Amino acid sequence: LSPYSIQSALAMTYAGSDGSTRSQMAEALNFPQDPLELASDFQKLEADIITSTRVSGADSTLQVANRLFGAAGFSFRPGFLDLLREAFSAPLEELDFKKNPSGATDIINRWVEKRTEDRIKNLIPANALTKDTTLVLVNALYLKMPWADEFPEGATKPLPFLVNGHKKSDVPTMTRTGPLGYRQSEGFTAVGIPFRGGQFQLLILLPEKDGTAGLPSASFLADCANLPTAEVRLFLPRFRLEPPTISLAKTLQSLGMKAAFDIPEGSANFDAMAPRKPDDYLFISDVFHKTFFALDEK
Repeated sequence: LSPYSIQSALAMTYAGSDGSTRSQMAEALNFPQDPLELASDFQKLEADIITSTRVSGADSTLQVANRLFGAAGFSFRPGFLDLLREAFSAPLEELDFKKNPSGATDIINRWVEKRTEDRIKNLIPANALTKDTTLVLVNALYLKMPWADEFPEGATKPLPFLVNGHKKSDVPTMTRTGPLGYRQSEGFTAVGIPFRGGQFQLLILLPEKDGTAGLPSASFLADCANLPTAEVRLFLPRFRLEPPTISLAKTLQSLGMKAAFDIPEGSANFDAMAPRKPDDYLFISDVFHKTFFALDEK
């Protein structure tokens, strides 16, 4: 999961919410009640992340892109479009969902592929968009960054790894010994591997017992930003993850964000996005998310 990417797309959606829809989204997503405050926060956060990436050097790349794909001729509120264009750098591109929803799907998926250097493919599943689709809000995030200290390639060799905690399989495993961020607490071992420039790290949380559920506390994770240094002998599988697109709709509803999905019928309120009519109003049909994650010696 990329929480930053998920929340960016939902923050853009939040800017068009009102009434109980806004209140439920704020509660579920821990957003401030004022969408303008949230938009300003995201604008500052993105600027901070981009600045930190530049400090990491020329070999580091961060691309954050937002876009609105709206139904041609639909009357979105100018204030909503202005806010998303200014705070999220998310311009509106009109598509003809009514005549060609599959063609619109292809256009959006190609846009995501281009913004992620061809890593994220087919974000929007086939048949997910219909002739009734009005708006698709998209965030695409791409990050490539070298380690502060590369793993020696000659040290990588097959070692046993437990798949799903049970099935043993030999996988290419990188290894290095040296000073790394390290902590043991709350049933986890935490290791921080710094990227070049020292602005970012990969944080690995290893449960001490099989089947550990959930994550450690928020205070534990906050403390991991400044882990004490220890001499660590680290074994890390070289891997690449390309999971399929997942739907987050049921998960968000279980967090209390129901009105946005028009549960119960007629409860969705996105009047700040477009004028509401008794028999024609906006609601979220689904939230799709897809990731790509790869680690190697460099």
